[in-house]
Amino acid sequence: MAVTHLVSVEGIGDVGVDDIAADFLNRAGPMSPMKLQKLVYYAQAWHLVRYGHPLFPDGIEAWRQGPVVRHLYDQHRRQYLVSSWPSGSAGRVIGQAAETVSWVVERYGGFAARELSELTHADLPWRQTRAGLDESARSSRSICPELMREYYGRHHMTVADAVVDVVASTRLEGVELPGDVLAELVEVANGRRSADDAVAALIASRRGRR
Repeated sequence: MAVTHLVSVEGIGDVGVDDIAADFLNRAGPMSPMKLQKLVYYAQAWHLVRYGHPLFPDGIEAWRQGPVVRHLYDQHRRQYLVSSWPSGSAGRVIGQAAETVSWVVERYGGFAARELSELTHADLPWRQTRAGLDESARSSRSICPELMREYYGRHHMTVADAVVDVVASTRLEGVELPGDVLAELVEVANGRRSADDAVAALIASRRGRR
């Protein structure tokens, strides 16, 4: 059975994973196949979070070096550097799709391929999909899009949601956060204070109570 690599989304048109790969190369320049695969993975994950539907229909498999779209791998295998993607067109990536690719390049484009691989290894979707496998084991298990949406969605919360999530998690551990800690959490979540400054303020506050 032939696999269709295009998805029709209202307001965007037909966008395929080949087009997404071409657009990443157009925006970020030549890169290793590993880096391209990881950027495509994060684009799918964050598009699910931001817009509620996949960026492209292809499955993403949990390989030992991180998430991989097999359709892309079949085209770049044995290449050390990818500079163009003839089977895709960056010009087809418009609207929400273009916004996602641009955002991912801005957020992740500065990382090296190995760093991106390590990031995906630390994230729940890849780890849970490979649960029970040896670290070096090959696998073609597909990462569930809903798992990706739920996991990365937790990093895309409002300030109030983020604070509630922290409080709920600590209470599950039997810890009740003091009011001043909650206040500092809100400041950090709002971007008004760095995490280092918040920690320093809390330390100073507790020293003053001795």
